[in-house]
Amino acid sequence: MLGVLMNAEKYTEPSEEFQLLGFLWNLRTKIVKLLDSKQAKYLELLLEVTVENYAWTLEVVEHMLGFLAWICYVEPLGRFKMQAIYAWQGLFGDNHNIKKPVQGAQDGRLGIELTFWIDLLSGDKPIQKTIQVNPYPLSTTFIASDSSNTHISVLVGNHWEQFALHEGWKGGKCGWNINFPEAVGVKFAVRMFFDLHPEVTGVILTAFCDNTVVCDAWMAQRSRSPAINVMLLRIEELLVRNGCDLDITWINSEANAAADKISRNEIPDGAPRWRQSGAKVLPSE
Repeated sequence: MLGVLMNAEKYTEPSEEFQLLGFLWNLRTKIVKLLDSKQAKYLELLLEVTVENYAWTLEVVEHMLGFLAWICYVEPLGRFKMQAIYAWQGLFGDNHNIKKPVQGAQDGRLGIELTFWIDLLSGDKPIQKTIQVNPYPLSTTFIASDSSNTHISVLVGNHWEQFALHEGWKGGKCGWNINFPEAVGVKFAVRMFFDLHPEVTGVILTAFCDNTVVCDAWMAQRSRSPAINVMLLRIEELLVRNGCDLDITWINSEANAAADKISRNEIPDGAPRWRQSGAKVLPSE
């Protein structure tokens, strides 16, 4: 149309389904699928660098993180299966000459992550995702959570729930601080929403949280805290199971007053409780 020479091999007639950026896009079904050729290529690359005694370099780790992050566009659970690989990237600093064999390192978190990716890429199930474009109306159901040093609170519409924290939960071997129960609160809120609204699917939910660490971690899809990463993974599993996406939006404490009061053991009168559980979470050391 503009008189610019295009690659004839990559030209296709206008269609509701087309290949772009390593994915197969379907405009009618809104399904984006990793191309079979890319899946085979990435599996070959991953198997090559995970053989016994293979020495990783900074280039190897950066390349691996690059194509794994690309796959995460259609495999959202993968975002939380890269933390140990990111940690390995940090071992090199900016030195491109260091070689580090991975022998023996794959017994821990690194091995778990690499096994996840190899199993994913070698499986028969298509690696794909349905793109959600419809936000769930905030006027229908307000979703929020909060935490104090003693309780976690969640709100979904006019339903509420409160979970007591065990004494001694903070610090200890796990090094927990207030950010972790805040992340747990978001997970409870999402679980509570789907429990109350099992019919909802194919939408983008919005949950409000007044903890910037949790909001930033969800935006980045990773946290320096292994415990928060586990919670983010659990949230994503709930979303995948129900075919939804989630935006976690920061809200100041004044605007989050209802959830804040419940977290401080100020129980609302007349509002329906989720499960009447009163369960305790985060066991003490």
